[in-house]
Amino acid sequence: MSLLRVPVTQPRGSVGPGAEPCLDPAIVDGYLRDASGEVGQASALFRPQCEADIAAILKRAGREDVGVTVVAMQTSTTASSVPREGWVLSTENLADEPTVAAQSLRAVCGAGHVLGAFQDLLAEAALLYPPDPTSRYECSLGGSVACNASGPRSHRYGATRNWVRGMRVVLCCGEVLDLRRGQWLARRGDQFHIEHACGEQAGGVESIYSNIPVPSFFISGEIKNAVGYSGGEEVDLIDLFIGSEGTLGVVVEVEVELLPLPAGSFNFFACFENESDALDMIETSRDADPGVSLVRADCLEWFDRASLDLIGGAMPAFEVPERAEVAIFVEQLTNDEPDDDLAGRWLDLLEGCGALIDLPGGVRVAQTQEQREELRRVRHAVPTGVNERAARNGMPKLGTDLAVADADLRRIVGLYHRAAQEPLSLLAAVTVETLRSQAPDAQLPSKLEAVTFGHVGDNHLHMNFLPKNALELRLTRAVYAALTSEVIAMGGSISAEHGIGKIKRAAFRQQVGEAGLVDMLAVKRALDPRNVLGRGNLFDDSALA
Repeated sequence: MSLLRVPVTQPRGSVGPGAEPCLDPAIVDGYLRDASGEVGQASALFRPQCEADIAAILKRAGREDVGVTVVAMQTSTTASSVPREGWVLSTENLADEPTVAAQSLRAVCGAGHVLGAFQDLLAEAALLYPPDPTSRYECSLGGSVACNASGPRSHRYGATRNWVRGMRVVLCCGEVLDLRRGQWLARRGDQFHIEHACGEQAGGVESIYSNIPVPSFFISGEIKNAVGYSGGEEVDLIDLFIGSEGTLGVVVEVEVELLPLPAGSFNFFACFENESDALDMIETSRDADPGVSLVRADCLEWFDRASLDLIGGAMPAFEVPERAEVAIFVEQLTNDEPDDDLAGRWLDLLEGCGALIDLPGGVRVAQTQEQREELRRVRHAVPTGVNERAARNGMPKLGTDLAVADADLRRIVGLYHRAAQEPLSLLAAVTVETLRSQAPDAQLPSKLEAVTFGHVGDNHLHMNFLPKNALELRLTRAVYAALTSEVIAMGGSISAEHGIGKIKRAAFRQQVGEAGLVDMLAVKRALDPRNVLGRGNLFDDSALA
């Protein structure tokens, strides 16, 4: 076993008003919920303005044994930013203007900066920061790092982790790690050896070192994944904090890698009469040799028939053939303006795969910025419509975040069909009997309403169940658990982009197994021995007792 000695540095700035709590219940109430629909509670709100403020807050929390939930813009769907108790620490004031080094294709930005605004600023300088979560105008850069966010373009560019080159993180002891990718790499069995300058770790636990193990749990790099702390045969220390959901430290500044902004994009929306043809098109485009073929999809998005119905309701002028059972949105970024040759190659592929190319609305190619904006609205109409339907039903939606390998795409699509059309077929007999015993006077539904859309290029479809009553909700949760087990058996991920938070802890434990859980708990205890940060995220309290 090797020990990699990692120094700490002291926080920047001076302790000021940002280290003082806001105790006004009316103001604190605005920080108690996120996109999951869960509502929490907290006794105080802190809005630090610098690293020194954060250090003071965390050291005080350690002394007083108070939990701290770090929040950004609270677009999490897993309740990771919903406090159960204690204090809320908002990063909204950590929004220093970015420093951009165009020649070296790097930018440094405060964690509280709105991600979409950061990307717009870069675009003005003809630069691109690729991660593009749907919520990019409603989330911060630091928040996107904390959950390893991704989006439609992850098919080509990958998740946030791929683009982070450095960060500054305030630890619970009040010291700072100034991390650079490639600086500290450890192999399985090695440990990162954090040397604390103050000889104090997390509010009174005496230790001049923290030994952080390398987690053993690992999912194939082919599969989109946001499950727990990064592990494998070799781990970069920076990657333990990316996707850690506010449980290991507070990210205050991020350095990211950039690309030259592509000159153009070729976008289209293609409809198919059956799913097999659509899957043929996806597989053919993914298998194209980028060194030979002009066809290269940077974004592949799936819309099932229920999604198309929502689009029709929201945008009646956007015609879709009645025969269409599925549609695929494709984006290919180009170094030059798209030409007829590229369009012709794509149309040949679509025709060969059975797209409804001869029907009105069967294939829509966006040739102007206005038409590209229309396709953007089409894509956003579906999640909006799902949320509106759930609100009308008066029941929560349950959306999957499962991802599998390329070879299992058709299998997961088939499972989603069974989940909607024959949900009881996915359940064990004892589960069905339990559900029946809970409602002896009611008949279990034979079908479930669902809308399936999402990042099919990554084999990552969001199946959104829309239960209409308590019995359907119980059945949906049982079906969701069955789908989760099926995906784990395939070697897939239970959380491709949304993380674990407080809602998916049981599935998290099932995914990583006892050995994987022990490794991740050791990381948590080394960096946060008093369990100050993110209580309830990833781990049950009993696991950290």
